[in-house]
Amino acid sequence: ALSLARAVASKDGYSSGHVEQAANFAVSFGKAIGLDSAELKMLRYGAILHNVGKIAIPESILEKTGPLTPRERALFHQHPRVGCDICAPLKPLAPILPIIRHHKEHFDGTGYPDGLRGNDIPLKAQIVGIVDVYSALTNDRPFRRAKSTTEAIEILRHRAKQGIHDPELVDKFCEVITEQTAEIKSSAQPVPAPAPKSQPSPATTTPA
Repeated sequence: ALSLARAVASKDGYSSGHVEQAANFAVSFGKAIGLDSAELKMLRYGAILHNVGKIAIPESILEKTGPLTPRERALFHQHPRVGCDICAPLKPLAPILPIIRHHKEHFDGTGYPDGLRGNDIPLKAQIVGIVDVYSALTNDRPFRRAKSTTEAIEILRHRAKQGIHDPELVDKFCEVITEQTAEIKSSAQPVPAPAPKSQPSPATTTPA
């Protein structure tokens, strides 16, 4: 499953570590809002496999830098359904099918594929939807450079105001990311070198 997800991410223009990064973000977020270990495991697998349906989307659409045509957009919007179709025969993956299917739903009901609204969208699908956007923004893509953490947080907050995500969930996720970023920065600070021991100044001799 992981190798398939990596292949899809590579096709979508991501680096090899993107899948694991998105999964780690999702688990950190899930822990912060109190999900138990079984839910965190489902969340991790959901985050790894949520975009697996993109395997069926032509690269010309995935890599397109301009706006998609209505036909291209309709095709792209099929990827959550296709992902479910790919994973459905595997019984152990049954609990994560709602994550795969609904990670592109919008809080105001304007998302796809089913137009779910508000808390009708499964919580873990909402989490993966937020993580998916953040991870996409903070990674280099073929058509643009990665955004900074600050820029990505601003974009997420704007999307919440537009009705795409639950504002409370976005606020909590931004807290988690800000804390993680601060921890990474503090751990990366160079340890100051010990001050050199003061050497005794050489004795001065008085000329005779």
